[in-house]
Parts: sequence; structure tokens; C-alpha cells
Amino acid sequence: MKYFSSKDTLTVKGAAIIMMLIHHCFRTGAALSFDKHNIICAPFTRSQVTNIADFGKMCVPLFAFLSGYGLYLSLRSSGKRSWCPVHLIKTLSGFWCIVIVQWVYYLVTSDQISRFYFKEGKLRGCLKMTAEFFGLSDLLGFKTLDGGWWYMGTAVFFIAAAPLLFYAVKKAGAFSVLMISCLIPYVFKLGFLGNHPLSFLPVFCVGICFAEYSVFDRIGAALEALKKRSVLLFIVYLLAAAAAVLASYKLYTLLDFKNYFLIKYMIVPTVVIVFLATVICRIPYLKTALGFLGKHSYNIYLIHLLIRSRFNDIIYAPKHWLLITAALLTASLAVSLAVEGIKHLTRYGSLIGKLTAAVQKTDNYNSEKEVSL
Repeated sequence: MKYFSSKDTLTVKGAAIIMMLIHHCFRTGAALSFDKHNIICAPFTRSQVTNIADFGKMCVPLFAFLSGYGLYLSLRSSGKRSWCPVHLIKTLSGFWCIVIVQWVYYLVTSDQISRFYFKEGKLRGCLKMTAEFFGLSDLLGFKTLDGGWWYMGTAVFFIAAAPLLFYAVKKAGAFSVLMISCLIPYVFKLGFLGNHPLSFLPVFCVGICFAEYSVFDRIGAALEALKKRSVLLFIVYLLAAAAAVLASYKLYTLLDFKNYFLIKYMIVPTVVIVFLATVICRIPYLKTALGFLGKHSYNIYLIHLLIRSRFNDIIYAPKHWLLITAALLTASLAVSLAVEGIKHLTRYGSLIGKLTAAVQKTDNYNSEKEVSL
């Protein structure tokens, strides 16, 4: 039995999506000010809530880590040339639903579509909409209709790069690939790139290392042995793990991105995810609750900024920062459930399944053709 299962990844996604909501509601420079909505920060101060929200940016490297971990395991077990297009279709299929929902919403309620996409002409507008639909807007230098959709370009980049990285790991080893990914910004004098795929490539490669070297299984075995040896020592580990997360949080808030982005986007997220995997994922009821949110994390990520911006007076009405987060989470989850219901009624999943099956069938046909030759 694997120590870090698919259910555990959902638990981590559930925790990460809560961090994302807090980040977008209360981060430094958030569009909606604390004063405008008289936000109550108790038992913390405003600066402490802002720091917590800024730390919530950690959700992005957490998702990047999980992508590296999951994509590597999937690719290792598949080995088919159709792997890349199949995964792109599966990933984008969820995005397509939300894109269409938002496009329809804006067409009905405003002229946002024409103002955003077509202000520079019809041809460029069609190009921008096509790029948006396929998650390529950020990679091509276009603004995204929803501010959070920039990560779709990173997701597409990771899927496209995964086969090459898999080959590199087999030739040079996962640790060597990780080191190269860390050196790229320095060798090419790129520095901190912000919300760019290369900024998250190191933590993506950490996920690959964890998958290649079965790090979670090794940690799990060590903790089980520790628990059998002494419950007191196991409790000491739990306290030490919590202290490590708090220290990482403090380090994250003190360091600037420009000079310490590898610490903030790679080392700190690794500490956090090990804590989530070894502590939070072992708490039954909490694991179930976060796992449920994890199942809807993709939809919540794609839709929550629209809800926050269009219905901000309702979302911020509870005043207290925790209740505001809960309100946004509830509204986003409700929309996600509705979207999943529509998918079920329209048999959208079956349609995507047929599309991926057709791609895989083509791959099998080409393989048989090569064998016959």
C-alpha cells in the first residue's frame, strides 16, 4: 500500500485551494481593501492576516509539486506516445466547461467579451479567444479573461515537458534534472520570472524526485517504525513537523522573491507538503473533508475569482476574514457541483472519453504499423 495515495493528493489539493481563496481575498495589494468592507481580523492583526494571505501563494507550488509527482508516475506506467495529447485533453476538458460558462455569463450580462477580446479587431480577437480556450494565453503573452487562468499555461507547459523530463531522468537521474532546473534562472540570468512556468519548474522536479525515489513511502516506513519504537518519539516528530512549517512560514514572509525565489517556491513548499502528507492526511475526518474539496479544487480555482469580483459585496458581507473565506468557498463549491451536474446530464465525460479513446486508438494503429514494417 502506497503511503501517499491518490486520496492523499486530493487532501493536499483541498488544503491548497483554501490557501488560494485566502490569498486572493486578503493578499497584499488585493483589489478589495480591508477598510472598504470593514474586515474583522480577530484574533490576528491586519498585517498578520495579510501575511497569511501572502503565504497562501504557496498553493501554486503545491499544485506544481503534485503535477510533477502525478504526471511522472502516470508517464512511467504508460509509456505510450499518445500520453501527452490524452493528458492535455483531460486537463483542458475541465477548463473548457468553465470557460464556456464564463463566456455565456458575460454575453448575457455585459459587453465584457467584445471589450476584452475584440478591442484590437476581429482577427486578433478570435486568436485571443482560441488561445484562451486551449490554455495558451499566458504562454503567448495575452491577458486572460479571468486573472487566475494564467496557470493554465503552466499546466500545459508541464504536460508538454513531462515526456522530455522523463527521458532526462532516465538518462541522468531525477536529482540531476532537479539541479539543472534550479540552475536555469542563474545560468541564463533570468532571475525571478513571476508567474512563469520556469519559476515553478524546480518544485515540479521535486515532485518528480519524490515519485522516482519513492520518498513518501520511505518517510511513511520510517514514521511507522518510529511509532512502533516509541509513541513519545512520534509525538516529538509531529511537534517538530509543525514547528518546521511555522518556521517556513516566517521565512517565507521575511524573504523577497527576487533573491530567494528558490526558497519560497521550492524549499518551503516541500516542507509544507511533507507536513500535509505525514500529518494532515493522517487525520481521518479532516482528510475526508479536505479530500472532498480536493475533488472540486480544479473547478473552484477556475471560477472563484469571477464570483469574488462580481458578487464581492455578498462575499465580503460576513465581515470576519474566516467567514468571508467560507462564503467564497461555499459559493464556488456550489457552482462546481452545478457544473458537475450539467456534465453528468449532458454526458460530457463520455464525450471526452471517446475523444481520448480515439487518440489512443490512433497511437495503437501507428504502433502496429511500425511493427509490420
